[in-house]
Amino acid sequence: MRGVYAQIAMFALLALLLSAVVLGLLLKPIQTAAIEPKEPPFQLSFPPLAAFPPENASMNLAPILARPLFFESRRPFEAPAAKVEIAPQPAEPPIPIIAVETLMLKGILLGSGSSKALIASPANPSGIWVAVGAEIEGWKIEVITRADVRLVQQQQRAVLPLYRRDASR
Repeated sequence: MRGVYAQIAMFALLALLLSAVVLGLLLKPIQTAAIEPKEPPFQLSFPPLAAFPPENASMNLAPILARPLFFESRRPFEAPAAKVEIAPQPAEPPIPIIAVETLMLKGILLGSGSSKALIASPANPSGIWVAVGAEIEGWKIEVITRADVRLVQQQQRAVLPLYRRDASR
């Protein structure tokens, strides 16, 4: 048993010695000075700027700049000609000619800036309000007065009276 205790004591002594060495290394100050290279670093040398005056540089570079580097042909860029394709316009359906007799003037609103007329048609039996210049059933409103509305369609002209006079009266 005595040998076992001796071995334990020896290992303890070695551990104590090792810890003293490590502690000594840790407490040693770290060197913070920069390490100087043995050879000087490679340096490029450029000719002075006076060797390339600006007025001569533009004259010398003009042929180079005229030939772009990244074009395969090295010719100056030319925009491709624009191709203008005109799509065929669908023919406008002809405006159906509605007889003016199917339109009925139901009311007139006269204002200082704009006048409107309430006109009923087969498509709008209750009527819609239209101003001068508007269209209804292919007829364009030309003039709105107190008593009537004047319409025009192509070369035809018509008048819608506010009050229709019956022939039976």
